[in-house]
Amino acid sequence: MVNPATRSQSEFRPNDWKVIVLAVLLISACGKDHDSKPRDVNSPTVTIDTPTTAATFFTASSPITVAGTASDNRTIASVEWSNAATSDTGTATGTTTWSASVALAPGDNSIRVTATDGAGNMGTASITITLDTAQPMVTIDTPTTSLAYDSPITPLTLGGTAWDDVGLIAVYWSNAATGGTGITSGTTTWSASVDLIVGTNPITVWTNDMVGNTATDAIVVTLCLGTALAWGENGSGQLGDGTVTDSSMPVAATGLTGVLEVAAGNLHAVALLCDGTVWEWGSGSSPPARSSPSLGGRWM
Repeated sequence: MVNPATRSQSEFRPNDWKVIVLAVLLISACGKDHDSKPRDVNSPTVTIDTPTTAATFFTASSPITVAGTASDNRTIASVEWSNAATSDTGTATGTTTWSASVALAPGDNSIRVTATDGAGNMGTASITITLDTAQPMVTIDTPTTSLAYDSPITPLTLGGTAWDDVGLIAVYWSNAATGGTGITSGTTTWSASVDLIVGTNPITVWTNDMVGNTATDAIVVTLCLGTALAWGENGSGQLGDGTVTDSSMPVAATGLTGVLEVAAGNLHAVALLCDGTVWEWGSGSSPPARSSPSLGGRWM
């Protein structure tokens, strides 16, 4: 058979044209994509909704449920997660609506969720979850580290320290005697001005960390604003005002504040202060008469 390509136009027979057309059609078909759908180049979208939509979250428990949604212009093939803190990975339950139980390490856990569609395109979302299982601490250091304190003034300044391995929200105080509450100035080193009433004031200080763990400290403050007043004969200095002059009007014993109780004899008197000291003045068998209070001892 003669090659049709080398023939002159006059030499072509009718069937030769059919062969040429068929060859052209075959060449065209070989270069054509039989899949009529365009290639999927769109990445899926994945969101984290649980435990929060925020970028960070604090918790005191592990494992924790991480959940959310995923969408794509075609289909979601899988949703997978990884935790950089533990090197754990896993496949979530569900696709368009998914969830996973993720074990946490103490401290920060950087968790990445990856959604993959049928074409292999990927979309990611991330969250940092901090596991805090340590209890915070708070202490009252001012005006004392003791459980009780006698104050001659109000308001009283309380101060101390607080600590947590991750972070504190705030330090708070309350006075059960007045019903007063407040937030201290500062956290790791804190102070507060607390109003008192005469008598006992049970005061509690507490702090919360980022996951709700709580620590407390307490002190009972006794407010003593009393003075010692007396009137009458004063020949032995029994009025305690620093003189031996009689008085028909009440006069205060010199230099005494925070008086809790007073007891008087015929020619002398004693006062118990809220700090536990005992002061005395006037005339007794011993020591000699004094017109001003002097420290006589401490009441236990």
